[in-house]
Amino acid sequence: MANEPMISPIETLIRFFSEQHFLNEYVGGRIATQQRFGEGWTLGPALTIKPDGGNSEIYAPMISGRYEIRCWGQTIDECDRLYRFFRDAVKNQERSVVQNSLLLSVYLTTEPAQYVDEITQLPYWLLFIEAMMAEGIIL
Repeated sequence: MANEPMISPIETLIRFFSEQHFLNEYVGGRIATQQRFGEGWTLGPALTIKPDGGNSEIYAPMISGRYEIRCWGQTIDECDRLYRFFRDAVKNQERSVVQNSLLLSVYLTTEPAQYVDEITQLPYWLLFIEAMMAEGIIL
């Protein structure tokens, strides 16, 4: 199995959202799976993506899953602006090759809910998406 193609869903989503110019520019490249791993990550808007269920078999030819999204900011207004950039990227998503995957679909499954992180005291908006991707070679 080591030589078979595999899909990395989180890496595919991180790269996809990093390629969205206005979104990536607004967060200064801070798109990852965690928010608190460097001083710069607590100083401005950031987008975090984590798996929340679905097919975890990375050698499967197609993967669909649910992902937790957090839109971080220093203020509620920053969270709102980031969410709007994120929502626009999801709405405008078309089939695209990202890394070694074909990103077939991404869609919102919830409206954002507003929270404040207990450790950093920074606000964030929590929402969920569903995404489906396939091996790039099935194009």
